[in-house]
Amino acid sequence: GGPGVIATDLLMSKGGRLAELSEETIEDLNQHLSPYWSHNNPIDVLGDAGPEEYRKAVEVCVKDPNVDGILVILTPQAMTDSKAIAEAIVTIPKIERKTVLASWMGAEDVQEGREVLEQHNIPVYSIPENAVRCFMYMNDYRRNLKTIQQTPAVIPSAFNPKKEENRELLRSVLDDGRKVLTEYEAKQFLSNYQIEVIENGLAATKEEAMELADKIGYPVVMKIASPDILHKTDVGGVVLNVKRQESVAFHFDQIMESAREGVPDADIRGVFIEKMMKKRYELIIGCKRDPIFGPTIVFGMGGVAVEVFKDTTVGLPPLNMALAMRLIEDTKVYKLLKGYRGMPAADITAIQFLLYKFAYLLTDFPEIEEIDINPFGVDEHGGVILDAKVVIDGKPVNPKHRYKHLVISPYPSEYITEFKLKDGRTSILRPIKPEDEEMEKEMFSNFSERTQKFRFFSVIKEISHEQLVRYTQTDYDREIAIVAELEEDGKKVMAGVGRLIADQYNEAAEFAVVVADPWHNQGLGNKFLDYLMEIAKGRGIHKVYANILLENHIMLHMFRKRGFKMRKVEDGYYAEQIVNEYQDEMVPA
Repeated sequence: GGPGVIATDLLMSKGGRLAELSEETIEDLNQHLSPYWSHNNPIDVLGDAGPEEYRKAVEVCVKDPNVDGILVILTPQAMTDSKAIAEAIVTIPKIERKTVLASWMGAEDVQEGREVLEQHNIPVYSIPENAVRCFMYMNDYRRNLKTIQQTPAVIPSAFNPKKEENRELLRSVLDDGRKVLTEYEAKQFLSNYQIEVIENGLAATKEEAMELADKIGYPVVMKIASPDILHKTDVGGVVLNVKRQESVAFHFDQIMESAREGVPDADIRGVFIEKMMKKRYELIIGCKRDPIFGPTIVFGMGGVAVEVFKDTTVGLPPLNMALAMRLIEDTKVYKLLKGYRGMPAADITAIQFLLYKFAYLLTDFPEIEEIDINPFGVDEHGGVILDAKVVIDGKPVNPKHRYKHLVISPYPSEYITEFKLKDGRTSILRPIKPEDEEMEKEMFSNFSERTQKFRFFSVIKEISHEQLVRYTQTDYDREIAIVAELEEDGKKVMAGVGRLIADQYNEAAEFAVVVADPWHNQGLGNKFLDYLMEIAKGRGIHKVYANILLENHIMLHMFRKRGFKMRKVEDGYYAEQIVNEYQDEMVPA
């Protein structure tokens, strides 16, 4: 009845959906329920239903493969025995195979039934809305786990941002006594991170404007360029769809004159000219700094109606391609972007890659106070920024702590280096990435049983996706895994991994290393140990330790050679070395 409809409405509003009952389920319910039951989902067993009807309805739904969860709602009538109905439900065989929630509506008259359900670990609520919220929280949690355990797609092309150019750009803005970048500067700032912007340029004179417009191609947009004029349209500083050279000359004079009249003291640097472009979909991509979580990424439907639809979602940098996709999927506009009623789908990969690059821009520049890209135009041919605003805070940044503004540690690219093997080949030593799962899996196939035993103290016959996730998706703040990457026959392969896992206080870190058999005796083991000890020292870790099997003579020799303290334990040795001495606490006189 009514409570079932209310629960359904809430479920749908939160992104859930009703299970489509199979024909077998419908037929089975027909045999056990009143002829007047709803014959659909929600299943209305009617007000006079007793324990047997409730039990049979739940039992049949538990068997339906289309059903992920079941909410049993009891609205007590005069003849209802809430305790007996609860007892009937908890006796259903294999009920634990599905998520079953209950809502026993009422007070003292249903209390005994609630107690029965609680004793059998079935969550029970006084109103069905709370049960629906619980189910959706569980669904979101499962989805979040699935997302973080997903192997991210490799980025579609090389990403080589121009960090130094952006740092120089921000320095020039601050030297100018400003915190807001002009549109020309903002688009240059984004373009340096390979974020596509419309072809544009800045013209200081009428002649430069005509030459620039000819080069860009008509039609063009002309805008006043001034750090003192943020709302350009208010002073007549924007002209759209300019199609001829003589029109460029006319509008240049018009825009300059109008801007000087509107803001007499403005620092006017010319006219910003860019290609006039229209894309099918308009999105917003932005950043706001949260006092707790630092920079947050905002994504959703953009354009002039952004405040009307309020279709946005929020994420935290850095992002990989999988997390970027999650941001996109969590918006209503995603249904349009996938293609709707014959309209071609937008280039979703281009949006993902843009979010990926945008997140790294926020990661690398703690100076960013706010970014507003609206609109970002996109269609089946790709995307481009149509308008952008960038605000910085002007505070000095300590180069040693450039990532203190983040709650999620970014990829530590400072640990990327080269190492030459004994046979002359060059390997890349770098921190592991989630995208390395396939390479890690292939490396495992090159382990002998002896190699596995020395590293894992046992033999792993087949490594699971969950184990690979654990090894490749690390918290860079506490765990550093350095991989040795080589290229063989045009394919990248992983030759070995060295790992440091620190405790929550960053005081002690366990060292572990494994080198695949084809690359033994190439100096990788020694290099991993030396390099990770260097990293531990730089991170302020007090001591590094390791556990080594008795028969692992090579590792024992490596540790003894470097002066590790060795202690005999049951199956081998425990080795440790102090990396950073404790600093004496300052005691006031």
